[in-house]
Amino acid sequence: MKVNGLIISLLVITGCSTLKQSLTTASILGGIAGGLAGGILSPNKASTLPNVVIFGALGAVAGSVSAYYLHKSDPENWPIEPMKLESDQLQSNYSESPKENAGFNPILELNQSKKYLVPTEPLPNELLGKVKKQYILEYESSEQTLQLGDKTLIIPPFKAWEHAYE
Repeated sequence: MKVNGLIISLLVITGCSTLKQSLTTASILGGIAGGLAGGILSPNKASTLPNVVIFGALGAVAGSVSAYYLHKSDPENWPIEPMKLESDQLQSNYSESPKENAGFNPILELNQSKKYLVPTEPLPNELLGKVKKQYILEYESSEQTLQLGDKTLIIPPFKAWEHAYE
């Protein structure tokens, strides 16, 4: 009896997060409940085993059908539609067609703002003069507005980094 209680508690604890787990758990629990009901409600000893088998199978089928329905009717399991505004569907500012964007070659102006020395600790004497100094160069751009035919593109300010040797 302890083993049955352990099996039932493990099945309930593992949950029904996927459809496969829901169907498995519900069919096993439905089969156990149907088998117990068939054995207890059997009219005589001769028909106990067939009643356990028949009602156990019916309980398993009823449990799996109810689990399928409950899993599919839960809003958390519904597929999520991607959010797209109607204005995005009607008009796009950028075309994937290479012909339409053929003359688009923006020239970005980058201004060097900072220079960082990479080794934060002094080099050992054995490496002095053998390795180049490494720097991280930080560049900043200003906001730019580009005209592309009848479209206006605004490029916001951004930062870029370069790894350089001197």
